Amino acid sequence: TGGAAGSEGTTGSYTYSGLANATNYEWQIIMHNTSRLDADGPVWSFTTTLGDDAVQVGAGSVTNQHLPIEPYYGYTYSQTIYLGSSFTGIASDKRIDKIWYNYSGNFVGANNDDWVIYMGTTTDTNLDGGWYDYANLTQVFDGDVNLELVSGTGWLEITLDVPFIFDPTTTNLVVAVDENSPSYSSGSDEFLCDQDVRANVSRYYYSDSTNLDPAAPSQAGTVSSYYPNMRFEFGDIPAGALITVSPNPHDFGTVIFQTSSTQVFTIQNIGSGTGDITSVTITGTNAGEFAIQNLASTPFSLESSASENFDVVYTPTIEGAVTANLEVVDNVTRQTHIIPLSGEGFDPVVST
Repeated sequence: TGGAAGSEGTTGSYTYSGLANATNYEWQIIMHNTSRLDADGPVWSFTTTLGDDAVQVGAGSVTNQHLPIEPYYGYTYSQTIYLGSSFTGIASDKRIDKIWYNYSGNFVGANNDDWVIYMGTTTDTNLDGGWYDYANLTQVFDGDVNLELVSGTGWLEITLDVPFIFDPTTTNLVVAVDENSPSYSSGSDEFLCDQDVRANVSRYYYSDSTNLDPAAPSQAGTVSSYYPNMRFEFGDIPAGALITVSPNPHDFGTVIFQTSSTQVFTIQNIGSGTGDITSVTITGTNAGEFAIQNLASTPFSLESSASENFDVVYTPTIEGAVTANLEVVDNVTRQTHIIPLSGEGFDPVVST
């Protein structure tokens, strides 16, 4: 609302709407008089609170902990356990829709931007025993993260491709980050972390030459009591079953003849009811180049938050680019989920 003149100056207020949650805003009063003389008041600031269905875990300012990634190296794989007791005020019937990481740096270019994020649940409270089993992880994001959107110190926002159902009243959350870009950033670009002095809640490995396969890590990595500051935004679980398939799409890249490349796919029910999967097939121009392995016999049922992992194997016999589709049919909407597959076969034999 506007101001009103008084005997000792101008008073009043102004009401803003539509401000973003968990965001810092600055404001300033600039005064003018009839003699065209201006006077600038001090700059004040305030930070809006997180929404009712959001929570922040960790508020530390410690850097150089290599979590969730180590920006100064080409590749990173990390896992962190967040205790369910940290998610104060979050009900049991919610799912994670969006996350944030607390970043500090002056990122330039497309370094460290190729992320795959997984989530899982566990009753464990530390990672002393090794990496959390990949078979129990669900891929929730695969894409580029734009660190350039964070100026100085701020929060890197990531909207999940597949929301993850999580009940903090009964279990703990595992978040795994696989960074696959071979390039690197400045040593001053870091993520802010907090510490759990009680236990080693994180495990990480970084390298310029070895890009760990999350499905079968070849290195033990290093345990740590530090964990990245994170924010989580929760949403309501949809009524009825809701089936998702990830990753979507998937490129197997270049694969040499007489070898193969395997990708784990996940079918998950992120709704509240039970859904049936009636068929899983590979179709398309080069369907014969791909094979499904380790899949439960169809039809099978998925209760709320349940998932089924299986492998798709690409074994090239055709030189050059190939394409096909992974098709998953559910009985909820009779929908066919079509996941594009691609790869490129390379024959190293040189003929004369």
